[in-house]
Amino acid sequence: MHGGAQSENSDDALVRMARDGDEVAFARLQALHRPWVVRLIGSVVRDADLAEDLTQEAFCRVYRHRDGYDARGQFVPWLKRIALNLARNALRDGARDRERVASAGREAAPTGAASATADPAAALESRLLRQEVRAALGALPREQREAALLHYFAGSSVREIARAAGCPEGTVKSRLFQARQTLRRALGSEIEER
Repeated sequence: MHGGAQSENSDDALVRMARDGDEVAFARLQALHRPWVVRLIGSVVRDADLAEDLTQEAFCRVYRHRDGYDARGQFVPWLKRIALNLARNALRDGARDRERVASAGREAAPTGAASATADPAAALESRLLRQEVRAALGALPREQREAALLHYFAGSSVREIARAAGCPEGTVKSRLFQARQTLRRALGSEIEER
């Protein structure tokens, strides 16, 4: 999990050091945040290779614009905004054709994937549920989908999402509520049974 006051303060210190030409500080900053940035972008574009490419681009932008960052404990929301904008642009510009994005998302193994020795029927059921959840998330309006992905998959707070999206916290709460309602309707008994 990322975030927290101590992390934000250390992020700001690392950005200041990188501004002064400390390459090791920037590498440390990247090492701290790269894993969740890859997951966040991957949850939007549903393509592991594209997520890696866009994550690299996100950190290139951070490096190029490090002088423009006003170190006030806002590094994580700033980085999330950069990552989400890159992911949105990639989807909008058709960086990858839609079928490849969808199939990559369906084929990606989640962190809790069943082992080879697990019950094959349970593994199939689990995979089918993941596909249904991905499809339901993909059908949400963009703002709701991004809020849900940030909150439930990237562990962002309502406040962090509001900063990243540039909107009031109440708007984020509303988007999360609407997303949950839509997902409950779409997944119905699938959620209730688990």
